[in-house]
Parts: sequence; C-alpha cells; structure tokens
Amino acid sequence: MKLINIKKEEIFPAVILFISFFSIIFSSIAGSTLKESIFLTHYNKSALPLMYVFTALFMTFFVIFYRKLSILKDQISVMLIFNSIFFIFFIFFTFDLTTYKIPIFYVIFEIFMGISVMQFWVIAGEVFNSRQAKRIFTIIISGGSVA
Repeated sequence: MKLINIKKEEIFPAVILFISFFSIIFSSIAGSTLKESIFLTHYNKSALPLMYVFTALFMTFFVIFYRKLSILKDQISVMLIFNSIFFIFFIFFTFDLTTYKIPIFYVIFEIFMGISVMQFWVIAGEVFNSRQAKRIFTIIISGGSVA
C-alpha cells in the first residue's frame, strides 16, 4: 500500500475505522434529513432555533455526564452504557412518534450523533499513535466524504 502510505498491519484497523466513520456520517446525513422533515411536518420552521438551543443545553448535560462516567469506568463500558440508552430511546420512538415526542426525538438524535462522533475519535486515538494518525486519519476521514 505504498500509494496511500499504509503499512500492512495497519490496513485492517484503517478499513474498520473508515467503514465506521462512513456509517456514522451516513447515519447523520440520513437521520438529519428525517428528523428535520418530521419536525417541519408537525411544527413551524420558526421553532427550529428553539430546537438548536435545547440541543445545545442537553448536549452539555450529556457530555458532562459522559465525562464523569468515563472517569469511573473504562471506555468500552461507557460506550455500551450510552449506546444502550440511545437504543432504548430510539426503540421507544420507533413504535410511537407522536406530535409531542417529535422535539424530544430531534434533540436525542442530535445528542446521539455528537456522542457517536466523539466516541469514534476516542477509539481512533487509541487504535493509532500520533505518527500513524498523521498518515492514516486522512484516509479514514475520507469515509465521511464518501458518505
């Protein structure tokens, strides 16, 4: 892999991280389109700035909680806890997305995407050291562009 400057032992983790980043960004784009269209179907566009404010406030709470939890537990446990919480939320919304739940879905989706990107970079930082990251992260990030 001389052309893209990846050593043989780095190919598998790089491909896995590329696919992961592709999936996260693809989900973000598709999910954002879905949440925006559902929200705008039931609410006026003048309510969108309020959703941005709520998202920022609740994101702050989740990041603080995430940070405190990551001090007490290992990274894998923290990721499992947060992903389980979001999974339960999304199952709840799948079966009953009524008018009053739409703003909650909107905020939870944004928080989920923010936490997912943060978790991705924590994992990527643990997989590759700084020298490897300089060479490989450009290729991994291109997964987002492909999405």
